[in-house]
Amino acid sequence: MKQKIRKWLAISMTAVSLCCFSACEEHKHSYADGWFYDEHYHWRLATCGDIEKGFVDIHNMVDGVCTLCGYQDPNYVSPSEKPEAGDKDPGTDEPGTDDPKEDPELPDDDPSSAERPKPPEEGEPVDPDDEPLDDPLGDAYYDSFYQPENEYTWGKCSVQDGLKYTELIKDDVLAGYAVAIDGGNHNTRQITIPATYEGKPVLMVDNGGFQNCDFLEKITLPEGMLFIGEEAFKNCSALWSVTVPSSVWLINKRAFYSCGYLTQITLPEGVREIRYGAFYGCAFDKFVIPNSVHTIASLAFYECKLLKELDFGSGVKNVGGQAFCNCGRLAKVNISDLKAWCDISFVYSNSNPLNCGGSLYLNDKLVTNLEIPEGCGVKKYSFYGCPSIEEVTIPSSAGRIGEGAFMRCSALRSVKFLEGADEIDSFVFGYCYNLKEIILPDSMKVLRTEAFYYCMNLNKIVFGRGIALLEMDAFTEISNSAQFYYRGSEADWKKIVKNSSWTKNPGQIIYDYTD
Repeated sequence: MKQKIRKWLAISMTAVSLCCFSACEEHKHSYADGWFYDEHYHWRLATCGDIEKGFVDIHNMVDGVCTLCGYQDPNYVSPSEKPEAGDKDPGTDEPGTDDPKEDPELPDDDPSSAERPKPPEEGEPVDPDDEPLDDPLGDAYYDSFYQPENEYTWGKCSVQDGLKYTELIKDDVLAGYAVAIDGGNHNTRQITIPATYEGKPVLMVDNGGFQNCDFLEKITLPEGMLFIGEEAFKNCSALWSVTVPSSVWLINKRAFYSCGYLTQITLPEGVREIRYGAFYGCAFDKFVIPNSVHTIASLAFYECKLLKELDFGSGVKNVGGQAFCNCGRLAKVNISDLKAWCDISFVYSNSNPLNCGGSLYLNDKLVTNLEIPEGCGVKKYSFYGCPSIEEVTIPSSAGRIGEGAFMRCSALRSVKFLEGADEIDSFVFGYCYNLKEIILPDSMKVLRTEAFYYCMNLNKIVFGRGIALLEMDAFTEISNSAQFYYRGSEADWKKIVKNSSWTKNPGQIIYDYTD
């Protein structure tokens, strides 16, 4: 019954929309950027005043969340959360469920680098752009990833000087200890963890080992420690200083989650992974990501509202969704290797710290004239939202320019394509208001949907002889006086595959154009 109602609503709203468009004839509707929704469907409000809603459609639900507008089905229950007979929630006597299996996160070519983040806790944001990653490898590949906690079996516990040490057994041999605060100690403000206990190394801060220690202000971790466990210092509201040794390679999930006074922490070279929500809501104003880090997971630096400057290591390969969202004061993103930056896989647009308003710096010099090195591609969202870039040179090695690569680069006014670039993906130059002229090389073959969306001042477009496909709305909401030029003949132009709505301002095509 609910499906029938949804279909009826969709058909009705589509009919209304068609009537409005036919009645308005040449009128150009304008719509709000954000999506709105209720329990039946989603839409974008018309801002032109002629109709109330536009682009109405039924929710496209995946795992209880609409992939377009973010609406969450309040009645959705994940299959992994359904209780099984005999299961019990930890710490209770009531039947419940085990922890749900975690979804794969951020595939990487190094099998030791994966992470499977837990679903967001109540109150955490859900990524509105959430969608399955392009993953041809499947679950078997992710199941082979190294998880340090799976190397050890937790053994007996003992207490000394207010700290609890738990045996870590590997291959039936005592390998070392995990350390935590003793439950009876609630007043130590500064703690130095010893390197060994009873002759064996202290290998990790135990999962949840110091969680909710609201008295703890400063902690020093010893050389030889390998990783910081899940939620190790979660909600340590007074913690402001952490010393991390060079031996640590993993900052686990939510390790410093909601440490709202944490201002002094330096990650050494050697740290390889910063996992899901590791520094969520911390208070540092500058953070240096070492060159050794290759994975920054979803929500890793979410809500770090005081973060002003970020040094990005040259080894980073993957950045997850909302990793730097709500870092509203971020003004400087400093990199040392432009080629390495271009090689980063930003999973979503909100993965890129430039999206927070931070300008790009190369070796502490503001980047206004961006010359992408030969040998580089341009991946999706690589420079999304960068406010400092005014000029860009696209190398011959670029090939396909990834989705949204320069979207919302508000200062961008000049783009130079070297011969070799052959495809511009969707929204690559969306909302580039200052872009006035585009001259495409003969190698450029394809312009995808809304490639130049809302470039309101774009008034000169030159196509090379190689252009073969113009998708729907490739040039949408550009200047009303825009003029198109083509280096080939009129006969060649007619051979090009063009969506009927590739532009709303076709004007007159000028053929056999020469500079």
